[in-house]
Amino acid sequence: MSKHTVNILWGSEKTDASSYEFNSEAEKAAFIYGVSKGKGWFNFEVVEDVSVGKLMNTLKEHKELIMEAFNPIGSVYDEMNAQFDLMISEAMKVLSEDNKNKNDNQD
Repeated sequence: MSKHTVNILWGSEKTDASSYEFNSEAEKAAFIYGVSKGKGWFNFEVVEDVSVGKLMNTLKEHKELIMEAFNPIGSVYDEMNAQFDLMISEAMKVLSEDNKNKNDNQD
């Protein structure tokens, strides 16, 4: 049986990506409907392009690996963490805008 997947970028900065799998298109649609009812309480964007979610997770994994390898402390940790989060946020904005442009061009 084929899985039905939806990728969501969470937050106002679209920096937290999650993928969800469902057994049917109806289950997927119900989930998206439920999430959309929360709009205003939290920000999100549904992304049909699976590569966006994979890229987001890869960036986060690399951030964790680099932070672990360098093991910064104190203000150095805070600064490195902030810079990585900014980089990830900017990458997601670019990908989100690109995804929106692709969808607009298909209409």
